[in-house]
Formats: sequence, structure tokens, C-alpha cells
Amino acid sequence: MSKKRQKQFGAISIFFRTLIIAFSIFVAIATILGCVKITQNAEETIEVGANVQNATIKWLFWDVSDKAVISINTVDTTKIGDYKISYIFGIRILNQTIHVVDTQPPIITLKGGQFLIEMLPFLNEHKDILKNSQPKWIQGFSDTTVLSYYLTTNFDIATIHADNFMNYGMKKIGVSQLNTIKMLEGAEINQISSEKYQSVHQRSDIIGDFNFDKKTEWKNLYNEEKISLKGRIIGGNLESITKLIGTKYDNTINYIEKYKKDGIIWFLESFALNTADVYSALWEMKESGYFKYTSGFIFGKPAICENEYNISYEETLKDALGDLHVPVIYNADIGHVPPQLAIINGSIAEIISKDGKGIITCKKI
Repeated sequence: MSKKRQKQFGAISIFFRTLIIAFSIFVAIATILGCVKITQNAEETIEVGANVQNATIKWLFWDVSDKAVISINTVDTTKIGDYKISYIFGIRILNQTIHVVDTQPPIITLKGGQFLIEMLPFLNEHKDILKNSQPKWIQGFSDTTVLSYYLTTNFDIATIHADNFMNYGMKKIGVSQLNTIKMLEGAEINQISSEKYQSVHQRSDIIGDFNFDKKTEWKNLYNEEKISLKGRIIGGNLESITKLIGTKYDNTINYIEKYKKDGIIWFLESFALNTADVYSALWEMKESGYFKYTSGFIFGKPAICENEYNISYEETLKDALGDLHVPVIYNADIGHVPPQLAIINGSIAEIISKDGKGIITCKKI
């Protein structure tokens, strides 16, 4: 064999030996990397709002968690659901499954009560506990607004303005109550205005079926053909909110400053204010700066409202809010006049009012 052929054969031999060695190294590395695995938190179940514990990743005997790179993270701890976090180490991809659940039972107030304000000094004294606690749903209306409004505007805790527990004692639970239960379970509901409402006020401590006797008709204050609102919604019972103005429990200005880019939608309802009282309450809120970033209002039907000085409810709203030049919906299904739609205080809401009908959707946050 010539020297030239020997050199060629030697080169080919070296090439194949190198290829075999490289392949062997690759197989060895792949085999070793095959020993990379998640040893803790491969599948984790957490409560809504809780922090996620990252997976513990080991290569043979060494903890390499800090060397792994997160490539995918779909977790949204504000929403119930199943999520995935993917980690890359070397050529390995490891997946962690996160289940976000809500097992905290809600607190539904039995009924309203003027003395609920006595809770606020105690809650304010323990702000640190509230800030670091796992949130749970608080549901109710009327005087419960003092609690729910305080929690939402001070701690960014979403609360539900909806039926008190007394309204679940009917022989047949209504659509509004069933929708509220679904919302407590995490569903996003397009709530549609009722066909009829109960026009005669009935004491809330009398358990019995509602008597829906009068046609529901949402109204647009300036006779707009259609009103569409979208923004951060806050509010509740008018009598209750005005009790907080100027007190140490009032954080409204800071709250609306934080969410001014969303645009603020106010939902308000009253129990027994006459039209002069409604005007005074709205004037006080406006002069306190509450309506600075307001993009619209929606008012529930008042349970009892006398036309003081022959001034109608419609005229009252125009006089109090006209200079704000924003859309106003009234006679909506919110508050003391059943049935009432549920409002998630602090959520992003979408509201449509047209032809006497309406839809409210509170988006998950």
C-alpha cells in the first residue's frame, strides 16, 4: 500500500474514531442528564392569590434549581385553573404543574346593620394581618358596604355587592342568586337585567318569595340610545359610603389614583334617602374628589325615595352630576330592590344599557 493511501486510510480511521468517541460522550451526557429531575413541587396546589413555590431540580445528587432557566410560565394566581411552568437545564425540559384553587368559604352577611361600622377600628388596628392574609369573598349589601368598600379601597381585596343571606331563603332561588354563587366559584357571568322587579319594599327579616310585579326598565339619564361603560368599578350603598368620608378608614383618593388609567365606574344605590339627601351625598363625594377619574355611573333603584321639594330622582342626578359630563345609568338591578345583580367591587366591569335593558360583566382580576 502506498504511503499516500496509508495516510488517507489513517485520516478516515481517525475521523471515525473521533465520531465514535463524540457519539459516546453525547450518549454519556444524555444519560447523565437523564438523571435531572424535579424532586419537590413537581405538582403543586395553591389557593387563589398565594405565591408559587418553584420546583426543586436535582442533577444526580446536586441541587441545580438556580441553574435551570424558566422558559414558560403561564401561572396566574388570581384565577382558578391549571397552569404550567417549564424549566430548561442542559438539553432537558422539565415541567411543573400548578393547580390554583379557591377552597376558602365565603362570608355572606345575614343582613345589613348600622352598627357594622364598629368593626372598622378593630380591622384598622390589625392592618398588617389583613395585608398578609389569604383573601376570601365577603358578600352582602346595604350597610355591609362599610366593610366591603373599606376592604376593597384599603387592601385591594375584591368583595361582592350582592344579596345578603336572608335572600337565599326563598322556596325557589332566583337567577340572580344562582349567578352570584357561580361567581363565588370563579365563573365570569354576563348578568342580564331582570324582566320584572318587586316594586313594594318588604322587610329583609321576613323570609318569603319575592313578588316581581313591575316591568324593569333601565334608563340612560341623558336619553342616549346606548351606553357602554368599561372600567374599574367601585361603590355600594350611598348612605354607608358617605359615613367614611374624611375618616381614617377612607382611602378612596389613593385607590382611584392607583387605577385612574382604567377609568372609574361608580355603582351606587340607596335605601331610604329622599332626593335632597341623594343630592347632598353625591355633592359631598364629588367635593371630596371621589369622582375625579370617573368614566360613568350606574345607580340601582332606591327602595324608598321621596321627592323632596318636588325634585325628582332624575332631576337630582342631573343636578348633582351634570357638570361631570359622563354617562349615567339609573333604575338598574342593584341594591335594595330585588332582584339585584352582583357587582365585584374592584373588578374591571363592562356595562351596556340599551332599550331599557342592560348587561353587567365583572371581569376576573
